[in-house]
Amino acid sequence: MTGTSMDAVDAVLVDISTNTTQSSQSGDGPNEFKVIAMHSHPYPSDLKDAVLSICQGQQTTLRTLGEIDHRLAILFADAVNALLSKANVKPSDVKAIGCHGQTVWHQPTDTQYPFTMQIGDNNIVAERTSINVVGDFRRRDMACGGQGAPLVPIFHSRVLANDNELRIVVNIGGISNFTVLHPGEPVVGYDTGPGNILLDAWINQCTGETFDKDGVFASQGTTNQQLLRQMIESTSYFGRSPPKSTGREQFNLEWLHGQLDKFNQQHSNTITLSPNDVQSTLVDLTVESIASHVDLHGGCDRLLVCGGGARNQLIMDRLEERMPNAVVEPTSSVGVDGDAIECLAFAYLAYLHVNHMSGNVPSVTGATKSTILGAMYPKWSPSH
Repeated sequence: MTGTSMDAVDAVLVDISTNTTQSSQSGDGPNEFKVIAMHSHPYPSDLKDAVLSICQGQQTTLRTLGEIDHRLAILFADAVNALLSKANVKPSDVKAIGCHGQTVWHQPTDTQYPFTMQIGDNNIVAERTSINVVGDFRRRDMACGGQGAPLVPIFHSRVLANDNELRIVVNIGGISNFTVLHPGEPVVGYDTGPGNILLDAWINQCTGETFDKDGVFASQGTTNQQLLRQMIESTSYFGRSPPKSTGREQFNLEWLHGQLDKFNQQHSNTITLSPNDVQSTLVDLTVESIASHVDLHGGCDRLLVCGGGARNQLIMDRLEERMPNAVVEPTSSVGVDGDAIECLAFAYLAYLHVNHMSGNVPSVTGATKSTILGAMYPKWSPSH
């Protein structure tokens, strides 16, 4: 898995119990997923720059797109092979790879012909690893009228639901998505808005750092409530009813500069924002976009946080301040490693595909029916 932030390629080797089913809210899910090994593979900066050069609507060529598609496939295969080497596991011992691919555009709405595009040629991944690959998870859900995202709520439900409390799971990656696990009710989930994507882009522009470790840069500033309110009120996504999903095509550095230009035009003579003030405001944008959606569901007993945002203490502290009636803690507190959860989710989706089981949640994506997700790219040997 490599998300919107493109900070690394994460790979997890997982043994999934053969008696795993699609039932939810059992409260004992983590025991069915045994993590054997984890690996974080470096994402070359020049390849990241190449992906960024095409994923925000910029003009490109088919040759450029095709070459990036090929380079990403090599990167994904290298990550898998490095993981297996670390774990001392043979390719023949692995049932399948669940490979999400790199999203370069996601447009489930605002067009007559909805589509999503993840690249990283799975044919190449299969050939370079000698393992079956299940990929292209999102488009089948979209073919059934769904958003194609988020897809992780089925896994959240499998391993994090509890019969005795209302839990909300929020993954703060580049984009934040959450899953509402209400005992006895259908699973609800959607993208709430930006997670780390704007925070990483802004600090990189200001200091050259790739992320704001523990929110230190943001903590040296003060949130401007007027800018925060402008960002929320002027962006239609925040007020849109679910099902909904978003990505870098909506929230990016160009969007942020547009917001800052608008603010400066209105307040140039009265308010001066420091770079730290902007970073602090972006932290609260992430926090408020999550918490306001939690409020829409009547709050929760426990907010379980995973993804890179769970390691940002300032984000965690502000979530606690904003949600005083909920227990706010990382998913690791209930036995699921927050750094592995996205990879585990797509391993689970690959498991469901291999076992001919549906993988989408229509109450989350808005699809008209449950359906199998993904396509199989089989390994090959002369005996086959």
